[in-house]
Amino acid sequence: MHGYNVYICLLIVNVHNKSLVRGTNILTHMTKAIFALFLLLNSSFVASDYVGQLSPNITITSSHLGYDVQYRVFIPKHYSELDDLPTIYVTDGQDYIKSGEMPRLMKRLVGQNRMRPAIAVFIDSRDTANLSHNRRNSQFVCNYQYFEFVTTELVNKIDSDYRTSPNAEDRVILGLSLGGLNSACFGLLASDTFTGIAMQSPYTLPVPDLIGYYEKSERLPLNFFISTGARNDGRRQTRVLQKALEKKGYPIKYREVGGSHDWYNWRPLLDDILVYYFPQEKLIDGP
Repeated sequence: MHGYNVYICLLIVNVHNKSLVRGTNILTHMTKAIFALFLLLNSSFVASDYVGQLSPNITITSSHLGYDVQYRVFIPKHYSELDDLPTIYVTDGQDYIKSGEMPRLMKRLVGQNRMRPAIAVFIDSRDTANLSHNRRNSQFVCNYQYFEFVTTELVNKIDSDYRTSPNAEDRVILGLSLGGLNSACFGLLASDTFTGIAMQSPYTLPVPDLIGYYEKSERLPLNFFISTGARNDGRRQTRVLQKALEKKGYPIKYREVGGSHDWYNWRPLLDDILVYYFPQEKLIDGP
């Protein structure tokens, strides 16, 4: 690949010099096409180090689930210069990309120095062979096989392939509705892998004993973000969960907003979640 890049750079210079000899000081259409090919072949040059990058879909075969799962990974600007990056795992990842525009938001927040650079893993809940079939209803209800897939297969794969921190306190799992229930289940089952538990409009009714499990268990090293809308969003049950966790002494960032069970509620809160878990480190003034 390096040889191709050198060859393309020489083509760009050659064509550009000819255009200058002919009395023009702009790149010709041919030069632009060659340069576009260079960017395509050397995408890490463009994306990883300069503007941040969202990967194409990556497929992993899960022995625990018995089927393939696809995911996409966002890496921050100047990625190759960074190490021990915190990671947020996002269920319903395809929707957080499309409707939540979360990769674009992460770029903006880092650029504004409001959050520190982080990696995001967007886990697609759909069947890779039939995208119209969504598996979230079975994956997100405290499904132990899904828990095993994420914690023993996917996390290990991400930590092997990317410059991530291996520490549980540098990992967050985020989900909405049933995905919020899934986050709460991960809090109970995987505090040694995730300590950041983020829930948007958690739909907890499919696991009626969830709050009781938290009340009866010892306090775990968890840090919660919980949000709910004011209309048709299960606010009453979410408040019960919030109060039970507060009574247990857990740190919680809790938000109630005027929205309903939709992206008009969830999307505006994503910056709150990201800044809460990945705050930009404050510089300490000298004496």
